[in-house]
Amino acid sequence: MAIPTIHPRITRLSLPAEPYAFSVLHRFIREIARGANLSMDEITNLQIAVTKGFNNALMQRNSTGQGCIALQVEARADEIKVDIAYQRFSFIPPEEFFLPS
Repeated sequence: MAIPTIHPRITRLSLPAEPYAFSVLHRFIREIARGANLSMDEITNLQIAVTKGFNNALMQRNSTGQGCIALQVEARADEIKVDIAYQRFSFIPPEEFFLPS
């Protein structure tokens, strides 16, 4: 029996801004989505959307080997929200990308 959670589960991940990180990104999103009991179609759609966001962040790079991309995933019983941020020059912990304003 699944018990809906009132508070979201927040997970953060930083990845190098490199195309090879796509495979890690796909596995990460799949596992988070499975924990939220999404269907396979919903998981695939979420992976596609996050991949597009990751690809857009990659397009901001000036050169190979530069920057990192952080994800913050808020998972609730009925939804998953993904924020993606790009840091151009240095690798910083993912929690620092998403500090409250």
